[in-house]
Amino acid sequence: MKAEIPPCPWSRLEQQDEELHLEQFLSFQVVRLAHALQRVSAREYLDAQGLTVSDWRVLALVRSCGPVQFAEVAQRSSLDKAQVSRTVKNLRERGLLQAEGDAEHAQRIVLSVTPAGKRAHAQVLPRAAKAQAQLLRTLAPADREALWRCVHQLQAQVRDHESKPSRSHQE
Repeated sequence: MKAEIPPCPWSRLEQQDEELHLEQFLSFQVVRLAHALQRVSAREYLDAQGLTVSDWRVLALVRSCGPVQFAEVAQRSSLDKAQVSRTVKNLRERGLLQAEGDAEHAQRIVLSVTPAGKRAHAQVLPRAAKAQAQLLRTLAPADREALWRCVHQLQAQVRDHESKPSRSHQE
């Protein structure tokens, strides 16, 4: 079943007087989609393992990176450090992650996946990959390629913008 796609409000942005309403903001649409994807992910393949989306993101990152410092997990996961800290604590309490290093300095702690964490990861990963592929197959191959390019262009633009001093610091 295909949903009706409303007209694109972004097609005339070159015109100076064109204003977007909040629900037309790119960030609003991306966050809305991300939250919907997280709800589907939880229902489809995380709930059975008792994992939250944050749990899965951290567990999968640590598993794919090998032993990794807490700070790198925070940076790569796009979660704030407090959320990563709570998630790591939860995963450690459940025996899915272990931490070694300086408990006084969380940034220096090195995280690794326990055997139980590896089993949980092995249970979730194939289901997660299948669900993601199924979702992407709703787009035509050319649209998937265009989406990939657009996402990477926007990420590069945001990284470039983040590397510049903010206007409030320039004044």
